[in-house]
Amino acid sequence: MKKQTVSTVPASFHDATGPIPVTLMNDMVFHSVMQRSNIALKGLICALKGLNPDTVTDVILTNPIDYSKYKDKLIILDVKVILDNSEILDIELQVYHDINWERRSLLYLCRSFDCLGAGEDYALLKPTTLVAITDKDLFSSPPEFYSHYTLLNTKNYQPYSSLLNINMLYLNHTELATDKDIKNDLVHWAKLFRATTWEEVKSIVAVNPTFEEVATSLYTSNIQDEERTIFEAHEKFLMDQKNLYSSGYSAGVKDSAEKVEAAVAEKDAAVTEKDAAVAEKDAAVAEKDAAVAEKDAAVAEKDAAVAEKDAAVAEKDAAIAEKNAAVAEKEAIIAELQQLKQRLASNNISLE
Repeated sequence: MKKQTVSTVPASFHDATGPIPVTLMNDMVFHSVMQRSNIALKGLICALKGLNPDTVTDVILTNPIDYSKYKDKLIILDVKVILDNSEILDIELQVYHDINWERRSLLYLCRSFDCLGAGEDYALLKPTTLVAITDKDLFSSPPEFYSHYTLLNTKNYQPYSSLLNINMLYLNHTELATDKDIKNDLVHWAKLFRATTWEEVKSIVAVNPTFEEVATSLYTSNIQDEERTIFEAHEKFLMDQKNLYSSGYSAGVKDSAEKVEAAVAEKDAAVTEKDAAVAEKDAAVAEKDAAVAEKDAAVAEKDAAVAEKDAAVAEKDAAIAEKNAAVAEKEAIIAELQQLKQRLASNNISLE
């Protein structure tokens, strides 16, 4: 009788070897690990926030998943957390290029921030941060390892509010980690997310034992038959999404580039046509200005002749006025002599 071979599952990740069946880059496994271990969840939150775990009182996962009721991707897979009942964090694992990421991230952030019930006081709103963990360059700006965005005045960089924030952790740029990022264990977290073998996980734990709980939770998520079946199906879904977005993204970039080039060429042609029209208009204006200048010169010449004529007339008028004055003076003398002659005659005095 042939002896049956019984496969045994290693007791812990320390004994496991080879590829990790479903890694932390699977957002469902990520959610499972954070849901299964509050220590792991607290460790990640403290690393992202730069906090000492001893100063954190409470970390609550607000959207646990019942895997027995799992059906499809419609389950919310981001990790929503309330930290010390005073702050909301929404951690999203983004594993493929998404041309709508900017809009989607803002929508997720605003939905998480809007936690008030009808009639509740605005003072109850909590600071909210969306943390995106990704191995893709989602923006064309210079790469960073851990970037922070908030609302600022674009002139003097004065913060408008600290209530809304978006942080981006780029797993593919650990070489750009700052001393603070390294101190906060973010580089170890990045390596753990991207680990594809149990040997990589064990090397991380060997360097930093605080990741023991995370590795244990990851291993447990991988050996639970029911959960792993769901995770593997979801992994296939993610691979399909990646391939779909990858091909669509490349085609979209090429199509967009062609459209941009056509639009630029059309705009350049319109600018050239407009420049020609402006030059033609400028020439017409210059011609008109020359005609006006010529007309102004003729008017000035005419005005000078009129002024000269007016001066001659004025001079003539002055001479006439002077002559009239002399005549008037002479007539006055004659009139006075006549009056004198009449008085002498009335007195019978003769001048002869």
